[in-house]
Amino acid sequence: MIIGDFKARLSRRGVLRGTLAVAGGLGAAALVGCGGTKGAPSASPGAADTGGGQAATKEQAAQRPFSYTVAASSAQPKRGGSVVVAVTADIGSMDVSKSGATGNLTPAGTTYETLLRRKVTTKESELGGTPGSPAKDIEGGLAQSWEVTPDGLTYSFKLRTNAKWINLPPLNGRAFTATDVVYSYQRYATTGIWKSNFDVVAKMEAVDPTTVKITLKRPSPDFIVPLAEQNNPIQPKELVDNNTLDKVAIGTGPMILKENVAGQAIRYVRNPDYWGPAPYLDGFEFRIIPDTAAQVAAFRAGQIIRATARTPKDINAIKNSVPGSKVTQSLYTKSVFFTSFNMTKDKWKDERVRQAFSLALDRDAVNDTLYDGLSNTLPVMPWNHVLDKEPVAKNLGKWWRFDLAESKKLLQAAGQENLKFDWIYTNQYLTAQNEIILDQFRKAGFQVNAQQIDYVQFNAQLAKAQYDDAIQAWDPHGTQADNYFNAQLKSGAASNLFYINDPQIDTWADQQSVELDPQKRREILRKIWDRMLDKMYRVEHTNSVNFTIWQPWIHGMEWIVGNDGLGPSAFGYNTSQFVPSIWTDK
Repeated sequence: MIIGDFKARLSRRGVLRGTLAVAGGLGAAALVGCGGTKGAPSASPGAADTGGGQAATKEQAAQRPFSYTVAASSAQPKRGGSVVVAVTADIGSMDVSKSGATGNLTPAGTTYETLLRRKVTTKESELGGTPGSPAKDIEGGLAQSWEVTPDGLTYSFKLRTNAKWINLPPLNGRAFTATDVVYSYQRYATTGIWKSNFDVVAKMEAVDPTTVKITLKRPSPDFIVPLAEQNNPIQPKELVDNNTLDKVAIGTGPMILKENVAGQAIRYVRNPDYWGPAPYLDGFEFRIIPDTAAQVAAFRAGQIIRATARTPKDINAIKNSVPGSKVTQSLYTKSVFFTSFNMTKDKWKDERVRQAFSLALDRDAVNDTLYDGLSNTLPVMPWNHVLDKEPVAKNLGKWWRFDLAESKKLLQAAGQENLKFDWIYTNQYLTAQNEIILDQFRKAGFQVNAQQIDYVQFNAQLAKAQYDDAIQAWDPHGTQADNYFNAQLKSGAASNLFYINDPQIDTWADQQSVELDPQKRREILRKIWDRMLDKMYRVEHTNSVNFTIWQPWIHGMEWIVGNDGLGPSAFGYNTSQFVPSIWTDK
């Protein structure tokens, strides 16, 4: 079976339609540096392995103030100019094997590219992707086509013959080859947090300069999905060998990293030798503006292309001050932030303490106070993998309600009446919510030592699972079911940053990874879902509502198809997929 032949589609729009990047980016809902993060389709029976974004129904659209996308412009695109995207967090390492945070993946993903890509769209009706068949929402990136043998064990990828590395030393514009792909994937398989993506691989070969062959140990319903994810871009051996991969990025993409100023900005210029249609823009910049009010002021001054707000009232106030501006809102099918526990400590080993912790959180109060009741609280595992429609709290087990009396009973039974813990966090984006959460902790009688630390220090602790007590975490991104129901949960897995060690979950995690029958797989996933909700290994927080306002002079935004929960965005971790279509008539 031959898939994804794009020889006839190398027009600008054709190439862009061959992409799909993850939502959120380093701005909007993901400014804070989540892994993830998202937006997925309603699952139908037998669609357990979907990784797509939820398509908007007419009923849903009527209940929310703004659209998830901006309609495509009918005007003729213009060449030239530069744009600035504001971000809240400092830039992390360019070595994507080290972290799934946006501060790492997005800057790297502006110049590095992936073997495959996910589709993009400007239409809400297309956001849902293909339930049960995430591979159908994937198209060619650096590979123009690929074949899969009937037994599902062998994948052969045909690479683009005109792709080459950016013309900077030590790459010096050399040809992109199959050896580059094999090297990157072998490195990910042995180094860093994405090892589980390649656990099923038996052998990787560069058959010739333009052909990569990957043989699996067993058929895997999810294997191909991460190859279209920003966590696994192709990074060059030369930068690993000279120990500059952390700070230097020389990819195959449409933008060239020009300047990386810690605490200030990271800037790119147009790659004139790009294999696809080169960007309309001459320059692109991520500018670090941690303060929301400062971002809004910069937006009103026309200095940045977008800003965010938490309520319709606030976003409308900005909109009224910038005539012609366009507003979109976020879409979630999973939790973005949650508390994770160091379960090597006796207090957190006791499930009653974790359950009491959850019962002490009044998530509805957070939603009503901050988000006008427009938000939701969901498990970290996207609900579309196991359910037909979005669940409400009462359907998420007995520990998701707010019940201080029951919380105190559980703590007393566990001998933790005076529960004391450190709780570290980093996110200025969640300042208002964290103030409410900390107040709820205190009202519950918790003796909490809250510590806000800088992003780089925080991410280092989370990415290596080296936090000492409790942490306000995010999860490593990946739209495939195996990411959420295996890689993040299985004891000893590189992406299990949450001290989860449950033999029963380990067994089910292995079973679902190799189950090719969609309905049978869904049943196994539901078992994992139910056990996670009962054991409360992670305690989810209320999702924020994010409204994004776009300048009237910015055009060409596209949104991901079949994403996993962080809300559609015109910029994602794989910014190299979005930049070529962006243009300005400012």
